[in-house]
Amino acid sequence: MRNSLTLEARIQLLDAGARLLSAGDFLRAHESFEGLWRDASRQSERDIWQGLAQIAAALVKHMETEPTTAITLLAKAEARLMGTPLLRLSIPALKAWVDALADPVTRGTNLPDASLPGEVLATLRSILAARGDGAPDGNSSSNPAP
Repeated sequence: MRNSLTLEARIQLLDAGARLLSAGDFLRAHESFEGLWRDASRQSERDIWQGLAQIAAALVKHMETEPTTAITLLAKAEARLMGTPLLRLSIPALKAWVDALADPVTRGTNLPDASLPGEVLATLRSILAARGDGAPDGNSSSNPAP
């Protein structure tokens, strides 16, 4: 069921995902973003959480020395995130972050700090807050909440 999480629970998942990325716990970060992805009813929002989950999964694969899978996941995540209108104001910071992660993944070297940029995190929180009523944006087949 979508739209089942409270705003507080969604914010907790976002904050946990961001914190876990910073700590290098990419598998658990993936799980946090996946929880947001599965709860979102708007396709534009689902794309954001799926993209972040794919980045975390790519970093898991990088750590497991599976470069082909890691590179593929990062490319898919980047395309998904860059094409999301809800992120348009944060695209430069988001692109710089993804590029900073992609370089060591493609080279097979150690990752830099994987923390979400503050500007991007603030945008993500705003997106969650704006969705407070759970109403879809027209890009979903879900019915509006009563």
